[in-house]
Amino acid sequence: MILGSKNRIAIEFSFKDIIQSNGSYGNIRLYIDNKALGYYDDYVNLNAFSHQLKRLVANKDVDFDEFKGMSSEDVFLEIINSDDIRYDKTILSLGESFDDFDIRYIKSKGDVLLFWRLSKDHFFNYEKFDYNIHCCRLKIKEIQKIQADFDKALTTSV
Repeated sequence: MILGSKNRIAIEFSFKDIIQSNGSYGNIRLYIDNKALGYYDDYVNLNAFSHQLKRLVANKDVDFDEFKGMSSEDVFLEIINSDDIRYDKTILSLGESFDDFDIRYIKSKGDVLLFWRLSKDHFFNYEKFDYNIHCCRLKIKEIQKIQADFDKALTTSV
């Protein structure tokens, strides 16, 4: 099943098992700006993914004045290569299916700027996926809607 629009943000998922106490399990992948993130064959807790999207929406703004005027690629590289603990809050951990990707975000004034790339030391094989840094600006409302639709699909599956 696919919720959303792949050219903006979409969630592709399938249910395998539904365990009342631990949630729903299955496969998941995220599409942002027509690019797939996540290893779809990985069997994971789908509720954990939903929880991380909720946290992204609920978190306070994460913005840094020092990035003003910098390219998206330079911002991502600064965040990834820095030891500054302030940047730890830019990490977006969506669950095990996404462990092969470096995903970061900046959130400000109703917008989320997502950055990602395939890690150079990835475990799984991703056909036609490059090591380039990708970036997409989304509205918080877009993420809220896709998360709510996903939550509804999870609760109606039980």
